[in-house]
Amino acid sequence: MLLLNLFTSLAFAVETVGQTTTALTINRIALSSNTQYGVRLPKWEEDGNALKQGTGYSAVGELNVTPAFARVGGRFTITPLAIMKLQAYGFGTYYVGNFQTIIGYDSADSVYGDNAMIKDYVTTEDELGIPRQTSGVGWNAGAKLTLQAKVSNVVFSNTVDYGHQVVVKPDDIEGVATFEREREVMLNFGGDQILENNTLLLYQIDKTEDKYLRVGNLTTYRRSMGANDAMLRSGLLSVFQTDPKHNHILIVQHYIQDDLGFTASTREGGFAPYVAYAYKYFM
Repeated sequence: MLLLNLFTSLAFAVETVGQTTTALTINRIALSSNTQYGVRLPKWEEDGNALKQGTGYSAVGELNVTPAFARVGGRFTITPLAIMKLQAYGFGTYYVGNFQTIIGYDSADSVYGDNAMIKDYVTTEDELGIPRQTSGVGWNAGAKLTLQAKVSNVVFSNTVDYGHQVVVKPDDIEGVATFEREREVMLNFGGDQILENNTLLLYQIDKTEDKYLRVGNLTTYRRSMGANDAMLRSGLLSVFQTDPKHNHILIVQHYIQDDLGFTASTREGGFAPYVAYAYKYFM
């Protein structure tokens, strides 16, 4: 009877959660669709205590589809306080073999450059006639910590993500490393560690109770520890919420550091910003 009562109470407490995000960029991925769906169990919440709002557990399945790959997996999140989130995740990936994936580079410090440079590289076979690009599989798993706060109209968030990402080296290409298109860094074949940090600082302009505009800065840093490739970009982030279910997001960031990528291919004075528009729908 005790177990039945516990199961019944949990069944009524559990909430279904989900969201889908469609993003369009002018740089690496071009188009992506990400869907999450799962459950949330509220825990430790207290009325009148701002630090105890939205706390609890959540578990979601996730599917991410782009022209370059399909990735499926899940995330488990613990929110002990409103200002803190702890998350563990794991995914499997299938790389299509077009759109410049999977690419074999002879050295981890090879300059892959912009999309045009990558295309030129993969369309040239090596001296033995072995192609540089093919389809394949991989997986990644890791954990991340998010600290967030909202003081008056100022919103702050910092997320640190550390994980292990594996791109299995296909038998039909040569090389020691590959360019991972979503991560925008070089990875050693067989496994690499990735450190990522995202910091945002926004100012919120309230329109109505559920409608607002947030404008500010987003800084993104990412490094592959084994291949020793890093990417740093910073710039504008704006979020326009028309109602609690619909968000429109615009990102325009300048590449500050990307020695093997865009900054390496635009040192003659070119400018290649990261530009993305995303529409997010909360289920």
